[in-house]
Amino acid sequence: MPARPPQITWPRRLVLSLSLLLGGCMLNGQPLLVDLPKVQSARPATAPTTAPRHGGKDQKDDGKDDTATRRGGTARPAPAAAPDQGLRARQRRLGEALAGKILQQKKPVTSGPRLARARAVMDKLRAAEKESGLRWRVHLIRDPRPNAFTTGAGHLFITTSMVDLLPEAGLLATVLAHEMAHNIRLHVIDAWQKKQRAESARKYAREVLSPRLGVWAGKSLAFIVNTTFNVYSRAQENEADKDALVLLVAAGYPPGVVLATFDRMSRIFRDKPAHENFFYGNHPTYRARRWHIRNLIRAHFRKEAGLPPQRDNYRRRKPLPETAR
Repeated sequence: MPARPPQITWPRRLVLSLSLLLGGCMLNGQPLLVDLPKVQSARPATAPTTAPRHGGKDQKDDGKDDTATRRGGTARPAPAAAPDQGLRARQRRLGEALAGKILQQKKPVTSGPRLARARAVMDKLRAAEKESGLRWRVHLIRDPRPNAFTTGAGHLFITTSMVDLLPEAGLLATVLAHEMAHNIRLHVIDAWQKKQRAESARKYAREVLSPRLGVWAGKSLAFIVNTTFNVYSRAQENEADKDALVLLVAAGYPPGVVLATFDRMSRIFRDKPAHENFFYGNHPTYRARRWHIRNLIRAHFRKEAGLPPQRDNYRRRKPLPETAR
């Protein structure tokens, strides 16, 4: 007669469940359970970004006053690091394969005013984006559900209901620029790899942990995997929002169109409570996204947004006389 596995009492189950849950919550954007250690990251390692101590040797002092730049908010956010060429090639192959399947299953719209509007906006964004070398193509799909997504390789998909929901060119440009940012950042292949790893973890929880320790153990691990993957996905959305803002300004759109788009979408798709979205939401809430973009506009695009120059929140110190030094 085979030996029975040791029984785990409910206090031990509670402690183990809380430990697993807290461990998943503390991963904070670096989900170890769904990371691929053998795959090179899409963003190569760079020099430490820690700012030098004020007055240190690393601080450059050229005698120029940068008060005007800081007050005007003209400095742009740091651009994304050069993507890994191997991952770029893999995303291109994956994007072409996925786009081919979608175009076979759902026949795209080939003419009409909706497609003309989407292509006009796409032409304007394409002229402003000159670094990725991608061939940008927008596909209009008939669907009553508002949606927009990308498969990589420059393929952008948007549904007819989404185009109807965003009649203004700036709002439509915000959605397309967001999907373009996912392409440039290699989020498609990165997320696909994370999902494959996460599915392996779920399979382990379902086939190994559940039979040995009980259903509660398998569900606890699956819950942690889903939570950590959602944290990672929300970080990607924030990156795409920031890059989309920079691209929109370069294309000549006012930065406020991003905030207007979030306001429009929040009236259609209601935000979940913050605690619920943390565990189950793969996108930040529109309230959080609006707060993020609003701060970026205030810091970097005050002139384009028609805001007054930023004022220093401190008083300048008068230089000490020579006798007091």
